[in-house]
Amino acid sequence: VMTSATYPNHASFVTGVDVDRHGLYANDVVVGTEIHLADRIGPATPTIFDALKAAARTSACVVGDHHLIGAMAATAAGHHWPPNGEKPDEGPYDQLGYIADEVTVVRIVEAIDTRPDFLFAHLNEPDTAGHIYGPDTPKAIEVYTATDRRVAAIVAALQPTWADTVLLVVSDHDMEAALDPEPVNLVALAAAAGCPATAVHEGSGAVLVHHDPFDT
Repeated sequence: VMTSATYPNHASFVTGVDVDRHGLYANDVVVGTEIHLADRIGPATPTIFDALKAAARTSACVVGDHHLIGAMAATAAGHHWPPNGEKPDEGPYDQLGYIADEVTVVRIVEAIDTRPDFLFAHLNEPDTAGHIYGPDTPKAIEVYTATDRRVAAIVAALQPTWADTVLLVVSDHDMEAALDPEPVNLVALAAAAGCPATAVHEGSGAVLVHHDPFDT
């Protein structure tokens, strides 16, 4: 979905609806006259975790980006990690401060061992590598290769129930190579048009721009 950013797309994963219904149209969301990170708002529609609970099915959610717990309303899952979407006190962490995949994959395998009917798992380091190095660089590809090995460990953990398992591997958004060192200055363009604005940078190719003064 657009915006091509983490939290809107994860909200669509678990709700099955577009941003106009779940309400998380960017990583930062305007509520009234305030801007909140999407995990503080959560999707406005029911999630797959709610549906599973209503059907007496077990579920789990294990993620490397702790903000995803709130952005997906994953506290409704039978098990979720990190608890309450709070960053663990102990690392290691990746270069942007998210939980390192070597930690997350251990938690994913632990969740698999409990054999939930549904497990949502997320490894964050490919996203971090793409943002820092560029999505197609040798260093980023090195990180993707390490992620492939971790997915192999997840597949191995699924083997005892493989005949009854459906495994989907997806990406939440794409990335653009940063070819132009001078990005489009939306704030300057808005000012030139007589509409003063402020931009909230999300660390990706998407940016939230709001009118100044922020009164509507």
